[in-house]
Amino acid sequence: MYKVYLYKLNSDVMLREESEIFGLLPRWRQDKAIRYKVDLARWQSIAAGRLLDIALSDYLGRTLRDEDWEDISYFDRFIDQRTGQVIYFSISHSGDYVVTAISDLRVGVDIETKSDKGYRITDRMFSESERRYVRDAELSETMRQAHFRDIWTTKESFLKCTGEGISVPLSSFSAELYAPIIVSHSAYEAEGCDDATSDRAGGGAAISDITRTEIAKDTSVRDSLVSHVGVSDSGVIWRIISCGYTFDSSQNNHEFYVAQTRIDGESASLSLCTMTSNIILDIKTVKVLV
Repeated sequence: MYKVYLYKLNSDVMLREESEIFGLLPRWRQDKAIRYKVDLARWQSIAAGRLLDIALSDYLGRTLRDEDWEDISYFDRFIDQRTGQVIYFSISHSGDYVVTAISDLRVGVDIETKSDKGYRITDRMFSESERRYVRDAELSETMRQAHFRDIWTTKESFLKCTGEGISVPLSSFSAELYAPIIVSHSAYEAEGCDDATSDRAGGGAAISDITRTEIAKDTSVRDSLVSHVGVSDSGVIWRIISCGYTFDSSQNNHEFYVAQTRIDGESASLSLCTMTSNIILDIKTVKVLV
């Protein structure tokens, strides 16, 4: 099971409630947040810590306390002190967005709002097929930048899922379109009351009849799928393939898939990497952190 929790920062709220939210963080996260002197960076860190606490509390069905965080020797997992259960998590933030993903399996999440002006990152770090996807001459500049964020977050989420990080060259693996997905969005209240059923579900409905085989074999179908990515509530799955990258022998079947959607029109891409293609992208939007 994979769950994604999303929060959008509001400077007025953070100016007013920063101290209160900070006080709700476990001590280890407070120590991390106070290192940042720039307001936005500190707010991102505080919000990310609080969002992780909310996500884990929702997953476990109980409010976490400081003693629950006694074992923080791993940067990507939480061990429930009561049951010994291991819960994997991943955190990302960009601009005003903060996101946390949790699962009982390894997971990586990334969100991005920045653009690649001049396409320096695209040309230096992306595979040939990824460069074609980003630099498509038939697209507007806005859509080309949205495509850049698609590929960037796909790659980043993969490296977070494997735990390797930036030590791996981004050009050593590539992303290929695999299938449409269902995207489910719902509102979540921090007090623990999930106050809405999914208000946006079945995001891949418009293209749900496209099969994996068609996507793999028919360029026109792939292009049609790409053109639908930006439609509100739609999503796709990317499959990670090697371009010289060597998968770790401990990574089971060496299959990694990235579920992806866009947020706030075309201004942000969000990607969730897993080791299964059987994904429903479930995003809970957290309204308040206190």
